[in-house]
Amino acid sequence: MTEHEAQETAGKLPESSTPSARSAGPPVTAPDGIVVYPIDLTPCVSLALAEGDIQPGHTYGIHVHRTIEQVTYVLSGRIRATTHDPQSGQTHEIPAAAGESVITLPGHSLQFAAADDAPAHVLFMTSPPYPADHSDTV
Repeated sequence: MTEHEAQETAGKLPESSTPSARSAGPPVTAPDGIVVYPIDLTPCVSLALAEGDIQPGHTYGIHVHRTIEQVTYVLSGRIRATTHDPQSGQTHEIPAAAGESVITLPGHSLQFAAADDAPAHVLFMTSPPYPADHSDTV
């Protein structure tokens, strides 16, 4: 979809779209090593969702999304997210428990770890949608 087409369709649902329940699809390993389960949000064009588990005893790879804003919402368990703001030069370690979220802006680095001896189950929300080819992640 071109940028012009995306702008024309932003906020509009096709006439044929019918609201329906959605569930997570097959697993995909993200560039940082987290196994995620994307949720098909068709016909949405500006948002993506995926479930994932942050496993205990494992620190996942540091990564940066070039253009994506990400919200990581903790469904169960506890995580520790380490972020780095390239403009201020500051690094932050953010603990988050069930019901809390971590917001990551484009260009900020991000790294996850479980904060307990149990897995944490999270929901990743990205805008614009995360590309299947991982081209936004470095």
